[in-house]
Amino acid sequence: MLIVENRTLQMPVMPGDALAKGAAKQAVDILAAALPMVPFVPGEIMPTEPELAASLRVCRNTIR
Repeated sequence: MLIVENRTLQMPVMPGDALAKGAAKQAVDILAAALPMVPFVPGEIMPTEPELAASLRVCRNTIR
């Protein structure tokens, strides 16, 4: 569910359909824990898929 300007938008997926599993779940968990600690500033370029994949030691498709 997403709330935008006092409107609630329902996502057209069943619960659990798009949840990450295996290496993708591990990557999501690592990124979720690390992102709040990284001081990104507006306009700063975020790491690319290949850079994230290399830093997490997973393939680029896992990052997608």
